Amino acid sequence: MMTSEVAGRTELTLSRLNRLPAFNQTAVRLLARPFSDEDSIVYIESSFRSDPGLASQLLVAANSAAMGLRARVATLRHALAVLGINRIRALVVTVATSSYMRQFPAEAVRPIWAHGIATAVIAEQLAGYSDRLSGAALYTAGLTHDLGRLGLLAAERQRYGAFLEDEYENREQSDSVEWERFGVLHTVAGGLITQLWGFPENLCGHAENHHGESGFDTEEDRIVHTACLLADAMGYAELRLRSAEEPKGMDSIDDECRALVDERIQQYLG
Repeated sequence: MMTSEVAGRTELTLSRLNRLPAFNQTAVRLLARPFSDEDSIVYIESSFRSDPGLASQLLVAANSAAMGLRARVATLRHALAVLGINRIRALVVTVATSSYMRQFPAEAVRPIWAHGIATAVIAEQLAGYSDRLSGAALYTAGLTHDLGRLGLLAAERQRYGAFLEDEYENREQSDSVEWERFGVLHTVAGGLITQLWGFPENLCGHAENHHGESGFDTEEDRIVHTACLLADAMGYAELRLRSAEEPKGMDSIDDECRALVDERIQQYLG
């Protein structure tokens, strides 16, 4: 039951979430637009002409050793040819999210960002066990699934920073404390801000339901949830939990995946 005190906190937090700075619009446009072979290169190059900073960061990311490329990528057209649309989207969102997070104290945002990267890499790995799922698309879903925590940190910087620093018995307790202090769970915050920012519906759904409170409608939903738990089990939890849920599927995380998680986190967090 919601008390008047919690209701007041809910109203205040939602109001602040609604006023957050927008996510990089070039990245959002590339996420939201369906591409065909005829228009993809022209549209993407046109988008990046209005955002040269993001374009230059994308090329740096594309040339990273973590991408396993043999030849240097010098242009967006070359990056598209080598990586493909879905991988370009994933890289753009990675770079844009990294830039958005720079407005926060590093010590507060690092666990959220490390957890997102780990979840992304693991989700991409799990997608490889299906012949119908896009690994790059699930990488993006994993990367953005916890943006609600980032939104709450932006809306309530000191108070949510303190919440992240505390230790909890389990996730149920952390959710209870989050609700009492802010009147909004990070899953609800994630669904709200991704909608406000214009993210595609499936990414909004992952952000709102990655803990499966209302069950899972798709295989992609289940993979993001599983990847989130596996990231926790690998030591990249965004919260300090004394007893975490024991995830199934640890045998699907091989040494190569663990090394890639560590490499990507080092790449973006140093």
